[in-house]
Amino acid sequence: MNAPTSRTIVPENIRNLNGYVPGKTIAEVQEQYRPDRISKLASNENRLGFSADVEPAVQQALRTIQDYPDPVSKRLVSKIAETNQVSESQVLVGAGSESIISILCRTFFLNKEHAITCSTTFVGFFVQIGVRGVRLKKIPPTSDFRFDVKAIVNAVDAHTKMIYIANPNNPTGTYINRSEFEWMM
Repeated sequence: MNAPTSRTIVPENIRNLNGYVPGKTIAEVQEQYRPDRISKLASNENRLGFSADVEPAVQQALRTIQDYPDPVSKRLVSKIAETNQVSESQVLVGAGSESIISILCRTFFLNKEHAITCSTTFVGFFVQIGVRGVRLKKIPPTSDFRFDVKAIVNAVDAHTKMIYIANPNNPTGTYINRSEFEWMM
């Protein structure tokens, strides 16, 4: 019997994923280009720092930072539900959007179903769909880099399980407006 190899142990959908290529750090940019000023925003940085209005909450958090946080974010879920006038069971929170996308993919995809999105959208969606081995229909953006909502709707068939819309889109910064969203629904 032959010893297992990475080709037999690691599923094809995982082998086909591309590795994440992070952007340069500020130190790397300074070393390579020596600019007078850097405003790096590629990884969701906030060059202005946090608001002075939240400083008391930050100071309070420092007193309990050693404690494990509430794993289901009870207070946050309650406030979101109250603000949006929905039940708490309709609120899903996670450690970033990729965490939530992962939960949705694991929960809803079975065999021959597929998802639809724009070909130029959040790489985290492509990763989570790929990890699950879900077939993906990628719709090209419009000439002004927006989601082509009509083409997306036209791509829906009996096997469509999810349409992913990043709004505003990452990395293009474009968005679908309320009337486009309502038309899609």
